[in-house]
Amino acid sequence: MANVEIGGIDQASEMLEKLANMPDEYGDDFLFDGGEIIARHIKAQAIRAGHIDTGSMLKGIRLKRKVLEDKDGTKYVTISAIGSSRRKNKTMGNAQKAFWANYGTSKQPGSRFWDKGEQDAEKEMQQTFERKMDQIYIQKGIK
Repeated sequence: MANVEIGGIDQASEMLEKLANMPDEYGDDFLFDGGEIIARHIKAQAIRAGHIDTGSMLKGIRLKRKVLEDKDGTKYVTISAIGSSRRKNKTMGNAQKAFWANYGTSKQPGSRFWDKGEQDAEKEMQQTFERKMDQIYIQKGIK
């Protein structure tokens, strides 16, 4: 099954990468919080683009609550369209539907809802991360 992952937006990716290098006690929380924000914005963009045929793909867009690590030791989380839907005796994976809806096919143009959702999430992520960092600084007696 294909996964659609964060990575198209440089600023969001850089922000999550910096947070991934924090001590585990904080870094994982930041990654999960950022992933939840992005997933929520992707769902909102899917609704705006009209990708709610059966509602299965929309319900399947979620953060996988597991921190992964790449070969360089950088931690990350993934957001995928999990599951599948059945329509007119055909079953299709939600990840495939999301990919086609985002990038398009030869018969339909892509709406770029996933990319727009990631872009929309940047400002809220930055505000959330700054607020959490302020709390950490206060907690550690730095601020």
